[in-house]
Amino acid sequence: NKMHGPGELYDEFSKIDNKAMLLLVTGSVNRGCVYDKWSDIDLIIVLRDGNNQEARNEISRIVNKCKVKVGTTVYSKEEFESLLVDYKTMAAIYDINRGAYKPTIIDSELKIPMVTREDIITRAYQLIPDMLHSMRRFTYTSAKVDYIKLFKDLSHFMRTLDWANDVYPMDYQDVAEKFFQIYGNVEYTPNDFLRSHVTGENVDEQNEILLNATRKFLDFCPSKLLIGDGKNVCKVRKLQNK
Repeated sequence: NKMHGPGELYDEFSKIDNKAMLLLVTGSVNRGCVYDKWSDIDLIIVLRDGNNQEARNEISRIVNKCKVKVGTTVYSKEEFESLLVDYKTMAAIYDINRGAYKPTIIDSELKIPMVTREDIITRAYQLIPDMLHSMRRFTYTSAKVDYIKLFKDLSHFMRTLDWANDVYPMDYQDVAEKFFQIYGNVEYTPNDFLRSHVTGENVDEQNEILLNATRKFLDFCPSKLLIGDGKNVCKVRKLQNK
């Protein structure tokens, strides 16, 4: 039997809570912004023993039972507590610190590291050059564009710039709207793109709108928003360009 959502996942993971010290649902599902046939379930799992093969097998079994696509990021206790984590996990820890996220399972022996807004922005700045050039490559090879990846990359980039201006959006549409309020409109509506890919209607049209919006964003963004520091790290100008 296939499982359908986070509630059933919790029931399954609660059976191995002697091995799992933390289970955190992140992304759109945690924020309550679920898009039918689009949203997957993103999980951060901390194991008491990162080398426990039985725990790994249990995680694989549970994930494979779920009808919805599940993405798992798994850490040992030592990795998590010492912040040997990726950017998304670091952002999730920050959300735990500020009360925006509440873990589904948490062991009292696990120490949640302190992550500040400045830590998040610093890590994001380190990733900006790679994100920038990844999106730019798509604009030169329109016949081979992964539009889903481009959509998520553009949203991720806009979210980073929102955060740099002390703005914390909820979902894809909110990310874009808050970005446009700060920097100006690029004639792009994420909800229309999502709707087209869920229903299968007007997909080519929405893909083209996304591609054109990305080109406009890239024409505008590097010169007006980003400052290189000579070490492949960017900083974001806080400006109003309405």
